Amino acid sequence: MKRVYNRKRRPPEGFGERLREAIYKSGYSTTQLEKLCNVNHSNISQYMSEEMAPSAWTLASLCKVLKVSADYLLFGKEVY
Repeated sequence: MKRVYNRKRRPPEGFGERLREAIYKSGYSTTQLEKLCNVNHSNISQYMSEEMAPSAWTLASLCKVLKVSADYLLFGKEVY
């Protein structure tokens, strides 16, 4: 049986705005962020426009570099 992967996962609503805000607060440019996280520039643009969700590894990298939690980026608050 052939597996089909949906490469264009959509993030939760508001993810792009929270990511944009975290990038702004970090002081990094998107060019710096793509180098620090080893992510393609077009992918960061798609994350911010909510066209595509990052993989778990990319999300973890973004959170580490931007010093925010995954709960914040995904849901807008700390979830316990």
